[in-house]
Parts: sequence; structure tokens; C-alpha cells
Amino acid sequence: MVVVAVMGLSLTVSCSDTGMADTNRTETTPPADAPPGDGEGVAGEDAEPADVPPSTLPLVPTTTTTTPDEPVDPPRPVDDPDGPPGRNSVMVIGDSVFIGTAAAIPAALPDWVVTYDAEGNRRLAQAIDLIVERKDEVGGAVVIHLGNNYIPGEGGEFSTQIDTMMLHLWFVPQVVWVTVPEVNTGRAEMNEDIRAAVDRWPNMVVVDWAPVIAANPDWSWDGLHLTPAGRAAMADALADALGPVDGG
Repeated sequence: MVVVAVMGLSLTVSCSDTGMADTNRTETTPPADAPPGDGEGVAGEDAEPADVPPSTLPLVPTTTTTTPDEPVDPPRPVDDPDGPPGRNSVMVIGDSVFIGTAAAIPAALPDWVVTYDAEGNRRLAQAIDLIVERKDEVGGAVVIHLGNNYIPGEGGEFSTQIDTMMLHLWFVPQVVWVTVPEVNTGRAEMNEDIRAAVDRWPNMVVVDWAPVIAANPDWSWDGLHLTPAGRAAMADALADALGPVDGG
């Protein structure tokens, strides 16, 4: 376990958001030793690995820069990079919480080529379909912050959905999962599901954001969506979790 310092706090990174905060609103073939799913919704059987593992992909030139967030919500969107992914390519997937970080996260990752896909009210079950559609764009890393909009029973249990997603991403060197604020019912249990999954998936890293945002309520407008200070803290946490580009 690695402890990452974030703006004077400790953010635990274990190796292995939503629309507005309405109460309880819920915004491949694997390797031989990949764990099976524990219910319906695990679709690893039909998934196919990438033709070229990301660890062998070239570095993609980082020819564009991103301006840090303006003190407004949300900031301007970031265009996806052109061309095929490289081992310094990271796909960032989130809900409306990450819409607010669309400039801060790329700015904190100057050596990474960032593909950004955040959408209000997005749920993990929907993001699984997104990864299937955009799998050819996946490079050396994926960042996932979803769960704020979870609907019980949609696509199976949350732990099952995690495994389904990881079955599609088993070949990615780093898959960073961010725990969600525990302002709504059931979110603490979902975060435990995220933390437990690192024992099943060796390429999974957990950025434990839930206790950090709970300790810093001024980093959020409503317990979920981030102020400029919260966006900067989130971006720094992800930069620490991803670390330097492999072979860069």
C-alpha cells in the first residue's frame, strides 16, 4: 500500500458523479488466471484483447497543452487527441463530477495524452458499453470515477460490474478506480467493493477519494461536485497514482 500526500492530507492508493446531489439519485478475452464474474452481466467471453498490448505501444507525442480550470463550473471540455493510442495514453471516464475536472486533470498530466469522456448521470453499467465501443482508443492507462449514480439491480451487483469492466480492461497496465463520496445510501459498501477488487485484479489501483473529500467539505459544492480547489486536489491525486509514463 502506498500513501500519497495530497495537499497536506494522506490519500491512500492501494495497488493491486453525478447530476446534482439528489438524495439517493444514481447518476477480451481474459488471461487464464482472470477471476470469473459472480453473476449475470459479466461479458468477458466475447471480449477480445488488443492486437498490440499497451506495454509495447510507442509513446505518443504530447503536442498540445491544456489550460488549468477557470474558477467556473463546469470548465470548457477537452478535445480528444487524434491518432492511435500509445503507452502514454490515458482514458478518463466519469460522470458530472469529472465534467468539472475536464481541464484540471489533463493539466496535471503533461506527459500523458488524455482521452476524456465524462457525462452527467453516467453509471458504471453504461460505461461498460462505452469501453466496448471505444476499446481501440485504450492505451497505457484508464481512470474510472463512477458509482455516484448507481441504480441497484442494473447490470448486476456493483462488484459484478467492476469485474465486468476489468474483464474488458485486463490487458491495460494501469486501471485507476476512484472511490466515490459517501453522501448517499449504499456508497460506503460500493467503495468497499472497489477496494476489495484489487485482490482480484493485479492491474487495478484504487485512489481512495471518499475519506479525502469527507475531510475537506470546502472542496465540493454539494458533497459531490468539486470546487476549483477540489478539482486541483483530484487531479494531483490521479497524477500521483498514475506516476511517470512507463519508458518515458
